[in-house]
Amino acid sequence: MSKDIITINHGEMEPKFLGRTAVNGYEKRGNPEEEGGTLRRILGTVYRKKAVAAAIFLLIMVIGFVIRPSTSPVYESAATVEIENRKVAFNNLSDPLGYYWDFDRYVSNQIEILRSRGLARMVVVDNNVGDWPEFDSGSQSQPTRLAMIFMIWREWKRDILGRLGFPSPTPAKMAGKAEYKYGHAKIPEADRTENLAGQVQSLLKVERLNQSSSVLKVMMTATSAETAQKLLEKSLQAYLEKNSEKRKKETQELLSWLHSELKKSEEKQLAAEKELLDFVNKNGIVAIEGGGFSQVSDMLNKTVANLMASRQTRVKLEAHSNAGDEGMESHLPEGVTSAYVSRLKDELGALEARDTELNGVYSEEYPARVLLRKKMDLLKRRVADMERKALKQALSAAFKEEELLKEAVDSAKDDALKRNALSSEFALLRKNAETARDLHRIILKEYNQMGIRARSLVNNVHIVDAPSLPSSPVPPVKQIPFLLILPLVAMLGGCLIAYGVGAMDETIQQPDDLERHFDVRRIGVVPDIPQPRISLASGNGRGQHEFLAYDEPGTPFSNAIRNIQATLFPPGKNGGSKSLLVTSPISSEGKTVISVSLATVLSSGGSKRVLLMDCDFRRPRLHKVFGHSGDEPGLTSLFTAEETDLMKVVRTHRISGLHYLLAGPQPLDPLHLITSARMEGLLCQMKENFDFLICDCSPILAFPDSRFLAPLTDGVMLVTRQGRVKESELRAALNLIASTEGVHFSGVVLNRAQACRGHSYYYYGDDRYCKEYQRNSC
Repeated sequence: MSKDIITINHGEMEPKFLGRTAVNGYEKRGNPEEEGGTLRRILGTVYRKKAVAAAIFLLIMVIGFVIRPSTSPVYESAATVEIENRKVAFNNLSDPLGYYWDFDRYVSNQIEILRSRGLARMVVVDNNVGDWPEFDSGSQSQPTRLAMIFMIWREWKRDILGRLGFPSPTPAKMAGKAEYKYGHAKIPEADRTENLAGQVQSLLKVERLNQSSSVLKVMMTATSAETAQKLLEKSLQAYLEKNSEKRKKETQELLSWLHSELKKSEEKQLAAEKELLDFVNKNGIVAIEGGGFSQVSDMLNKTVANLMASRQTRVKLEAHSNAGDEGMESHLPEGVTSAYVSRLKDELGALEARDTELNGVYSEEYPARVLLRKKMDLLKRRVADMERKALKQALSAAFKEEELLKEAVDSAKDDALKRNALSSEFALLRKNAETARDLHRIILKEYNQMGIRARSLVNNVHIVDAPSLPSSPVPPVKQIPFLLILPLVAMLGGCLIAYGVGAMDETIQQPDDLERHFDVRRIGVVPDIPQPRISLASGNGRGQHEFLAYDEPGTPFSNAIRNIQATLFPPGKNGGSKSLLVTSPISSEGKTVISVSLATVLSSGGSKRVLLMDCDFRRPRLHKVFGHSGDEPGLTSLFTAEETDLMKVVRTHRISGLHYLLAGPQPLDPLHLITSARMEGLLCQMKENFDFLICDCSPILAFPDSRFLAPLTDGVMLVTRQGRVKESELRAALNLIASTEGVHFSGVVLNRAQACRGHSYYYYGDDRYCKEYQRNSC
């Protein structure tokens, strides 16, 4: 469970957490979920709800003795039945597994049919079992123990209502009900038949000889041997008849269904074949998958290949065309140049050879070489012009060829798609026709086989051993195991229900709940003590449990109050007056007892002056504790009469150093007094005149008084009572304290803890004082 972390603002100081981190050096306890902690909480919850556990224990014991099994001797007749399955042929390897699995489920279903209420009702009605002496006496003259209890209770209720003057039920209302009279039950015929069927059903038992066997052992018990044998015979006879009728009915229903399915399959077959024939005649198809479809596909592939080659040629020509005049002859593809260009190239080659010859004899300025070079340039320009024209013509032809090939590819593709669609539709229609033909053949085969089985139908259940006549009764039910188990079951049921009731209790039950659920600082745990049988008006307070911490030191109660004193007011710290406001989430949680007890131990010895002030103007209680009347002067008198001095209304007690201030006459508006500047001045004056100031205030969830007084004190202590305050109420109280500015939260005290047995770790002290208080309580 997640913990609620609550923060409090301390004026200008940084926020601090409520809980372990609020105290330096606070010793952290172990995880409550550790080994042993859960068991202790469970045992503690059961112990707190011991009254519930005892009541459930007694209730289960009474019910167990009422419905305990009978010890009358009974006879048991037995028979052996075999269930046969005639399916022996397997078509594949998966059939044997399915066969055995289906057969095992079939045998299990037959066992449930043998045990069913319907079969028992058939036996009762067909054989007039109600007229048999055993069942007639059992149903009319021997009511069950529960029926006797209901009969006695009904008679007592009618008698009590008659004595109180209430009218008895009218005859019309009594006519439709089963009325018990003089130990006999008048049961309607329909209810009597159902009761007899339930008895027969409870007497029949069915067992398999082993897990995989189809042989069953059927047993019937009764109080006489003849009745057991006869009843088992009638039950088996009814089962055989019911099984035979069921098989005949199932066979006839299956034949009718197969006949209707056979007609449907025949109609589907004729429709599929007709649709296939119409498609062939309409499209003129003989064998589309072996005819021209493959040739169309080849033609499409060749056309696409020619298109790609033409496109490649066109790209090369475009590249040559973009290359420019320089080096044109080296970029022309083969087959582009004409014969005229070839002759020009030959002449150019001859001129270049002549120039090479002259180069060895004459210089470059020689007129014959100059003329020769001019002829060579003229031929080169003419060859380049011719090649460029030839390249343009070849590129134009390549474009035309590519367009024609594109049109051829599109035409071939359309033809191929059309052929493909016709082929797919033809294959689908032919497949439907073949499927319809095969289905019709299978149904026809099953119909013929089922007709043969129907004509030779026999029962698949055989009685191997007829019902036996028992010679001796079976051993009666032993009572000793029942009597040993019943108390254990009753004890376990009582503990479980008690724990469930305790678990649903949302109140604070354990001191660990404060730290586990809220992570708050636990100041102390005060044990519960019995209420002393003494008058509260004595005035001296002797014998009152408010003063037990002072009058009887060393007791667990006194030690618990001393622990609170050591936590809140540790010795050796003299820092002036210390003030503490004591409140609780709701009323009747013991905050006044804790306040008075803490004041008595603080003032013990007389070295410290302690003032106990009643700030609960809603329902003051200190005047009762100290033996005064409610209208005597107190704190409210300081507001109504200005001349009244503080020390005149403060009273002393027999305990040296203990002073107390009553609440005084109840004001009309207590909140107006609490929030006034006069109250703040009085508290400052009290802190100066006394060493310790303890303010007993009203519950914080009921009134806002505590929230207004809390910032004026040095600390706030919250008192909760075990088993009274809910977790939601405690959480709301902590949230109210946390939302109040300038409050120093000291922690929580768990009051009236039931810890005398099994939980002495809640507080320190000798356990013999707990027992002494318990003896003195009476």
